[in-house]
Amino acid sequence: MKSKFPVFMLVGALVLLALGCLAMIRVGSSTSQAGIASGVEGSKDQISVEERELLKPTATFNVTSPHPSGVQVVPEMAEVISHLLDESQDPFEDLQCVEEIIRFHSRVFRSIPSGGENVDIMRALTGGNSKKLALIPPDHPSLNEKGELVDRWGTPFHFHPVSSKILEVRSAGPDKILWTDDDLEISGQDAMTKGS
Repeated sequence: MKSKFPVFMLVGALVLLALGCLAMIRVGSSTSQAGIASGVEGSKDQISVEERELLKPTATFNVTSPHPSGVQVVPEMAEVISHLLDESQDPFEDLQCVEEIIRFHSRVFRSIPSGGENVDIMRALTGGNSKKLALIPPDHPSLNEKGELVDRWGTPFHFHPVSSKILEVRSAGPDKILWTDDDLEISGQDAMTKGS
């Protein structure tokens, strides 16, 4: 009987040791992930600027009382979109307003708005999302009767997902025809090309 007691102690000690090692591995793994998310030295060079932007903590913001449609409007973004189609600003600034709203969506939802069509993307940006947050008020005058966001010439913006993190926004320009020399485009940070 005396010889069995030390064996049980040895087995118990090995089990505790194994559990301790497992716990250390899990803590080490979460620390590595936290290091990447916080941009700790050594990890920040391994991820792109866009990825770092998406790894930032979820945006903090205020919401208004519920809109008549039942969604919560984010005042900071409603202020941004209020400048859309402002005749006193350059038409390219309209694209910058839209891009700022898309970036905000990316911080809150950790992705660009889904859907390939303007109306799908606007559905997400006007509150048809999991958090019922409207970054663009659903009754904003820059939305046409189909629910599409239109440029200052009344043509729906063209959205193209370049990657899972970048959404290109294009205006057809004054001629109202896409893919011509007067088109305005923005994607990523501040890239602008005409007629590409």
